[in-house]
Amino acid sequence: MKLNLDSRDPTRLKSPDRIFNADETGFAFAPVSKRVIAPTGMKHVYNICNNTKTQITVLACASAAGEYVNPLLIFPQKRMPTVNFLAGFKEAFMQLSSNGWVNVTIFHTFLKNIFIPFVADKTKPVVLFVDGHTSHNSDIGTLEMCEEHGIILYGLLPHASHISSNHWI
Repeated sequence: MKLNLDSRDPTRLKSPDRIFNADETGFAFAPVSKRVIAPTGMKHVYNICNNTKTQITVLACASAAGEYVNPLLIFPQKRMPTVNFLAGFKEAFMQLSSNGWVNVTIFHTFLKNIFIPFVADKTKPVVLFVDGHTSHNSDIGTLEMCEEHGIILYGLLPHASHISSNHWI
């Protein structure tokens, strides 16, 4: 990966404000248990919830320099609710999907309306790491939009975000 990115622009990986990581996480409406059994001394413990589809997904993105892109919250709705879920959270954006998960259209919208405006003033190209889920890299329109705006979309292994989730902390 480093060799591939260095061959295009060797300074890119030396500029933490041009390196971004985006990932989504789900928050279940009704977790079954609040307790987790883990070995003593574990720094990061994960709680596996039941297989409910009732969750809010947050698509978060940050740079290696510590800059946070405004989050995208995905609600499990088919129509716009009458309640403003974002009241008091003006920095966030909202999208709807039938199951509350990220899909190709939602990821495209995130790039177009949130990420691209955020990196508009940055030196191009910028690198955006995402997990290799098909919602991130299977749409030709999304890939063309990234190329047009100087974004190198780099897909990591699908469902392997736990490997890199704390690499900038």
